[in-house]
Amino acid sequence: MERTITWKRKWTGIFVGRVESVEEDGRIRVGFSGQPSEDPVEARTVVRVRKTHIGREVALQFERGRPELPIIMGILQSQGEGSIETLEADEELVLRSGKASLTLTRAGKVLVRGTYVSSRSSGVHRIKGAAVQIN
Repeated sequence: MERTITWKRKWTGIFVGRVESVEEDGRIRVGFSGQPSEDPVEARTVVRVRKTHIGREVALQFERGRPELPIIMGILQSQGEGSIETLEADEELVLRSGKASLTLTRAGKVLVRGTYVSSRSSGVHRIKGAAVQIN
């Protein structure tokens, strides 16, 4: 007696897809092998995806294992890429550790705070500004 077994594709784990479009309203569409339709599928993301990422490979997972609900987990890096990371914020970016912080504002201010601040240079240490105040 011969039995036919039909396998359903499991949509668990990490899949590789490609960013197909990034709309003005922020919607992102991806394509991937075995997608439910010929058209790219709208995706949510845990990382910032820009128009410059169109055509790039992305790591995908699927909400509740459903291929119509992709989530972009990250942008795949090519050999030699990834040596420069960029963090961006719309209004303000703050790095904090204990009593120390570094704040970058949209207006261009850089604020360094701490109980002890040290600045060293093995080359020229230049301080330039329209005005320089010490104490």
